Amino acid sequence: MIIPKELKRLAEKFPSPLFVVGGAVRDSLEGRKIHDYDLTSSLTAEKVVELLMGTEFNVTPHSLKLGTLGIKVGSAVMEYTAFRKDSYSGSGEHSPALVEFNCSQREDALRRDFTVNAIYYDILKGEYVDPLGGIKDVERKLLRTTREPRDVIEEDALRMLRLVRFSSALGYAIEKNTYLAVKERAYTLKEIAIERIREEFNKILIADTVNGIEGAHIRGIELLVELGLMEHVVPELLEGIGVKQNPNFHIFDVYKHILETVRVIPPHLRLVALLHDIGKPRSVGEDGKMHDHAPIGAGMTRVIMNRLLYPHRETERAVKLVENHMFNIKCLLGDEIIRVFILKNHDILVDLLELKKADHVGHGKLPGISPSAIKIKEVYDEMLKNNVAFSIKELPVGGAQLIENKIKPIERAKVLSALLEHGAYIGRALSKEECIDFIKAC
Repeated sequence: MIIPKELKRLAEKFPSPLFVVGGAVRDSLEGRKIHDYDLTSSLTAEKVVELLMGTEFNVTPHSLKLGTLGIKVGSAVMEYTAFRKDSYSGSGEHSPALVEFNCSQREDALRRDFTVNAIYYDILKGEYVDPLGGIKDVERKLLRTTREPRDVIEEDALRMLRLVRFSSALGYAIEKNTYLAVKERAYTLKEIAIERIREEFNKILIADTVNGIEGAHIRGIELLVELGLMEHVVPELLEGIGVKQNPNFHIFDVYKHILETVRVIPPHLRLVALLHDIGKPRSVGEDGKMHDHAPIGAGMTRVIMNRLLYPHRETERAVKLVENHMFNIKCLLGDEIIRVFILKNHDILVDLLELKKADHVGHGKLPGISPSAIKIKEVYDEMLKNNVAFSIKELPVGGAQLIENKIKPIERAKVLSALLEHGAYIGRALSKEECIDFIKAC
């Protein structure tokens, strides 16, 4: 295992062995690049603070109750946790109710989630310490809990989402008893704080970016569904399973189409892609068509993202993308209407085009690139070429001209917005004289 020089200097200050533990050790065994070092030893957090006082290492206590510290030297920041033994109340919460220090390394290993995360590396000796057979599990690419699976899950229900994330991002299988225990205890996820569920879910949606495993994010979503966990994250997604679509355009049901759209879209738009057709099952009319699925889906998107406590700005942007992803889908609208649409949705245009392209691929049947995306991009490029104004500050007139023409203060923003829309509609930059004539006519 490659150990940075500053980490070796840190280990030399410890009177007992200092170990790297967790993901860094696991990743080193597979030859992956290490980004973060989690450290541990038999020394309590208080003793480490005392030990490093006045040295090159800056120590920031995170939780003395849990024995955790941040240790910084230069630009490197490492997390330290003392050997400990945890006891939980059994209600599925994250933090242990009781923490005991002065325990053995094996006891410290047993309080962790999976064996592949319970391998230690002695920094100075350059040796692995493997109390629970984690190295063999890394070789087998297998995720197995450190103890009886039900006990490990009951201690912290979020471990079920971590299991899904590790399985997808690492390409590891899940040991049978662990898999069955998660299916049995999936309902306990509801006891976990929404913010923590959201954070793990976000990581699952970009699981393929961690180690470059193609389709890892799709495997993660499928595991959430298989294990019954999606019912406590985005249960609305399950409504699309088995809901058939027009065979002239689709070869997949709604659920599978959503997955295929998520598969090909850029990582920052994965959640939007997951939600873009979420309204289809609830929009099916007597004729089997889903004409209103975009506005219905937009409303559902707001409900879902508010429930998961996403930031308001992120939520409203997603709502806007879902609401508009069907715009000009049949390419029947005139350029004037498209230009006005582009003006009003300029802030989401790049992402909207990506969503349209991914949605097109997700049909599984339509060739080439989305004609709708192509058309909108062509119109947009022409607007740029013709210097169409996209904001009030780009107009050749402003407050002075509005005052001169006796436009009331309450009406000024409305007049300027109408002037922007007029420029977009005709598709070119307006001269100052044209703008003043427009203002006079208001």
